[in-house]
Amino acid sequence: MKQFISVMMAVTTAVSLAGCGTEKKQSDTGAAAGATEHEAAAEEIVMKLPTYKAGENTGAILFEPQVERFNEKYAGVYRIEIEQIPQESYNDKMKQLAQQDMLPALVEGGDPNWLREYVIPNKLYYDLGPWLEEHSEVKNVLIEDSLEYATVDGEVVAMPLAIAKPVGLFYNTTMYQPSKPVKEMTFAELSEDLGENKVSLATGGPAFFSQLMYTAMIVNQPGGEEVLKQGFQEKIVDYNTPVFINAAKELQDLAQKNGADNAISAAGPDAMNYFLSKKTALIPNGPWFAAEFQPENSDKWSNGFDGTTVVADIYPGNVVIDNLQATAWWIPASTDEKQREVALAFLAFLYSQEELETALLSEGGLAPNLEYSEEYKEKAAENAVYMQLNEAIDENTIHAIQINQVMPSSLSAEEFGKILVKLYDGSMTPEEFCQALTEKAQLSVQ
Repeated sequence: MKQFISVMMAVTTAVSLAGCGTEKKQSDTGAAAGATEHEAAAEEIVMKLPTYKAGENTGAILFEPQVERFNEKYAGVYRIEIEQIPQESYNDKMKQLAQQDMLPALVEGGDPNWLREYVIPNKLYYDLGPWLEEHSEVKNVLIEDSLEYATVDGEVVAMPLAIAKPVGLFYNTTMYQPSKPVKEMTFAELSEDLGENKVSLATGGPAFFSQLMYTAMIVNQPGGEEVLKQGFQEKIVDYNTPVFINAAKELQDLAQKNGADNAISAAGPDAMNYFLSKKTALIPNGPWFAAEFQPENSDKWSNGFDGTTVVADIYPGNVVIDNLQATAWWIPASTDEKQREVALAFLAFLYSQEELETALLSEGGLAPNLEYSEEYKEKAAENAVYMQLNEAIDENTIHAIQINQVMPSSLSAEEFGKILVKLYDGSMTPEEFCQALTEKAQLSVQ
């Protein structure tokens, strides 16, 4: 992984598609010849974009300003209008729109099984391969594993990733000082080492922080890593196995001994606020969370919290959660030419050096094929936590697929947290918990 991180390929920053599109539209509208603002705006192509990265969603912190910058850059030529959709219902909404032949011009990710079993066989995607060949400044920054995953029968069915986001954990050194690196412990050792210190967990919504812990615990079981890899290819609907039951036992033990007092009711923002107010000493989260420890975000701190005292590590057993076999946006084949023009311009914009570096500084992670600017290097070095998470990864680190990627979407997004409450409060045994997961999973595929 260190070698992976250090290999950086040169990439130009010119966005030829966007540039050509701008020149063409200015000519078409007569803007360059002195047309009125009203006349120029009449030719503006508007693309409505349903997304969950809006409003209070944490993804909105980066995404909404990106859309604003795009709209400013292409004012009078292109404009994107965001339509907010709750994250837990986004995938189902896209499936419904697909059945109605009403998909938007850009769809973000989605259920990988749906893509493989429905979108790809039915040729619902626009092949991005020729466009990428014409735009080497974009193709050169893509992660090879992601590009390989996105390529089916020689066609690029969805936009590969340029940024990897390893997900680990953070702890407050004024409350907890590990006896050794957390990644060198077992989960039992971590719980013992924490003493009376608490961990931010949550059951609300998709129970994201609990899902992270459960994932790492699964990988620490014999054969767990392979179970998740297989589940990525075909959703898991039977959790009545030692891998899941034993991991559920570890999760129950951690929650009951070290879970925060709001673990049973907390949603994601509650769990984060507990960490930022020193009510918990440890929180599992991704590199994007490192930005919250910077002085400019100190208005979110309370109870004497100081972001400079936070340290990052990865999970016991030398486990990090990431998924390089993934994709970002895809364009439906049904998208008309003008809407596709906006969609492609937006993709080129998002994969430009400036926007990739902005994304890295905002949400963390690494772009192994991007030649970082000196300005970026200086800013990244100012965030020690941001660098610690990446540096914790070594050649022996296990890269785990998060459990929400192997569960039916209705189970991971809606039912998992509800069932988890009963595991945490002790009204369900680990065996009963896994049986409940199985029943919900099987109902979702009937």
